[in-house]
Amino acid sequence: MTPAQQHGMQVFQKAKYTLCHNGPMLSDYRLHAIGLRDSATNRHEFPTPTLRNLKHTAPYMHHGGSLTLDEVLLFYDQFMDQVAETLEGGDDSTLPPLDPLLRQ
Repeated sequence: MTPAQQHGMQVFQKAKYTLCHNGPMLSDYRLHAIGLRDSATNRHEFPTPTLRNLKHTAPYMHHGGSLTLDEVLLFYDQFMDQVAETLEGGDDSTLPPLDPLLRQ
């Protein structure tokens, strides 16, 4: 791996994304509640998507609502702020349950 790729892997591991995105396909193939709810099905758990060949699999997210990886990163940046507030005692009454792995 190049130095840039190695740095990216270190950041990925430090952020603990490997708790769900691991193995050869970078997915644990499990359902996780990440604070989203599908309004059509009222479902709040979604399978961990593989990260293999990610740039070739648009659109993204369970509903296909993100057309670019930049949109996905922006979503998760805002989402993690919300998760941190909720886990620190904020109002979670409007959110679906959060997966315990988000607490790590």
